[in-house]
Amino acid sequence: MIKTFFVLLISVCVLPLTIGHEVHNVKRNLRAQQVDRSKQMIFGDAVLTASPSTVSSDKTYVQVTYTNVEDANISMDWVGVFDAAYANNMTALQEMAPIKFKKITSNSSQGTFKFQLLNYRVNLVFVYARGMDGNKYRLILAVSNVVTYENQNAPMHVHIATLFASSANYANTIMILWTQKQVSSPQIQYGLSPTSLTNVIQGQGLNVMSVSKTDFCDVDSEPAANDGYFVLGYRISGNLTLLKPNTVYFYRVGDAGDNNEEEGGDFSEVFNFTSSPASGDTNTPVRMIAYGDLGLVQNDYSDDEHNTETHSINTTVLIASEYLDKTDFVLHVGDISYARGYLSDWDCYLHQIQPITSRLPYMTGIGNHENGWSGEWVPPPPAGNIYGLEDSGGSFFICTLFFFKKKVYWRFFLLLFPPPFFLASGECSTVYSMYHRFSSNNFGQTNNLSERKPWYYFDYGMVRVVVMSTEHNWTIGSEQYNFIVSAMQSANRKTQPWLVLGGHRPMYWTTLNQNDAQFADYFQSQLEDVLYDNKVALALWGHIHNYGRTCPVYSQKCVSGNSAPVQMVIGMSGFDLDSSRSDQSYWLHQDTTHWGFTYNTFLNASHVHIQFIDDATNTPLDDFYVINPLFA
Repeated sequence: MIKTFFVLLISVCVLPLTIGHEVHNVKRNLRAQQVDRSKQMIFGDAVLTASPSTVSSDKTYVQVTYTNVEDANISMDWVGVFDAAYANNMTALQEMAPIKFKKITSNSSQGTFKFQLLNYRVNLVFVYARGMDGNKYRLILAVSNVVTYENQNAPMHVHIATLFASSANYANTIMILWTQKQVSSPQIQYGLSPTSLTNVIQGQGLNVMSVSKTDFCDVDSEPAANDGYFVLGYRISGNLTLLKPNTVYFYRVGDAGDNNEEEGGDFSEVFNFTSSPASGDTNTPVRMIAYGDLGLVQNDYSDDEHNTETHSINTTVLIASEYLDKTDFVLHVGDISYARGYLSDWDCYLHQIQPITSRLPYMTGIGNHENGWSGEWVPPPPAGNIYGLEDSGGSFFICTLFFFKKKVYWRFFLLLFPPPFFLASGECSTVYSMYHRFSSNNFGQTNNLSERKPWYYFDYGMVRVVVMSTEHNWTIGSEQYNFIVSAMQSANRKTQPWLVLGGHRPMYWTTLNQNDAQFADYFQSQLEDVLYDNKVALALWGHIHNYGRTCPVYSQKCVSGNSAPVQMVIGMSGFDLDSSRSDQSYWLHQDTTHWGFTYNTFLNASHVHIQFIDDATNTPLDDFYVINPLFA
């Protein structure tokens, strides 16, 4: 066992040394010169230009041309996008992660790329670098001219969420959230006509939040506060109350500027949404899309730090093009953006989903990739064996930390005495909680992101959805356990006959992994009785990147009379799929080869119709009905 450990350790550590030696030889063979624009060392005579230098839309192509590159190497060279604040700091350009990048495609000394840029609220530069796939073993060969977005304070990342109705006979309150670079006089303007937005929420009616490096965890070791850090701007939110049921509302968000003139300033386009049925309405069907583990794709299909969620674009495009007018809300059960500490990826993700989130309440639960850090809560072993970096998405192995962290003593400590699990991204739920203010049950009590409790519930028509965090203590007697029990027991089953539980790590797993099975056994021992006793109809989970549904199951056995929840794994919306399949007989349907989402129609108090929709063909791959255990 010890011999195997050292063989693996040497294998992982020698590879970076080999790569480093190759880069050193390239560096030695390049002629170094001083470049006035950087006041730092750039290697070689390469020139990099970007045109146009001003961009007004994410549809605009920026042509990036490089010339005079010495010994161009398709296995080592790439062109990346960086915050222009680092343009005169070669150390930062060598250490910071690119926002995105493209590898060169030939060994020619000259070439051209086309990039499409999002509005990242900062000036940008392109960098020609030599080093493996954007990592820190890099030489800077050229830095381009600065590229600027026309309006960096434009409102963006618009998102609506549903809260409880403010009083009987009204629709649910709607929270509207968006992002800006700076804040002066932010406003929400809304009304019943796109040309008459006569209602205004501003001032004390809005909440404004932001994050800084000090808000993250593992700040000495993980990307969120280091090479992955990126300024995210301000997240603004406000609530629309006393809305008429089943009514189309129009709105826009933005900032009126210093003069507080409603007709001036920077505002979004006008969006619309349809309000919920009245509180207690059991006659109107409720239509829910649900999935987990979505992620992102760069808008021009550039590379980023991960490139594992390519199929997410099929899911979001299909929903935005075909399902907005026949869906009431979306439930995303964890693993949201997969930024994993590389914060600019959140911009890409939020841009990708805005066609959905600006129109439909988009409700979320926290996943391991939003939370993972060295101090995270872990269940007792062996159930807790699946927690940690291998599972939670950190980006650097211990050996990489050894070579790159500035504190020498920590490098040797980590190498000689690895922690019981690897470290993760360092986000520790702060970015998630800022962008999804509604997703904590105490969001109205504190703006301190570290104090958020990311479990909550909401009602929509005849359905109550309880969203739990599998990343925070859920064991019997814990605060979250008591919250879940209370949320279920307090439902008025005459007006909310349906109970749905959403979370990230599954209670029943579609895999054969022993660690997964041990976790599931413990999870069931703590919470399954709560689901069964409260007649929960559906338990929806992500984390495993495939699709599966059980029979009505309790204590790992199918039960008659539809008296137990149907457990569903729905982590197939974007991330690369898991091929593992469970051999347990309670799994009635498993699919490890298709991406998509579930479309759930609660037809009445007793029946819900569920389809697994293939995101490539818009056809159902699974089609079934579930009977409410309340009527079993």
